[in-house]
Amino acid sequence: MNGFFNVDKFDFSIEPEKAKTSDFITLFNIAQYFNLIGGILIAGDSTKLRTRNSKKNNYNQKKIDRHPEYIENKLAKYEKTLA
Repeated sequence: MNGFFNVDKFDFSIEPEKAKTSDFITLFNIAQYFNLIGGILIAGDSTKLRTRNSKKNNYNQKKIDRHPEYIENKLAKYEKTLA
């Protein structure tokens, strides 16, 4: 490896499965070159994750500080409903 990674290494004319494998190998080699991974595969799976970036899913310090009070109010309301 000479330390340069060019887009022309990606051959888009080959079959999709081979292209995915080729792209993965190139990505793996780039990560190894920059010492981002050790090169030992422990386990792998095909988990598909779906992300959502809504305001409700993001936390800041104000929201974190406010959350214990929110939980206490919910518990008090629930206990009041039970009584």
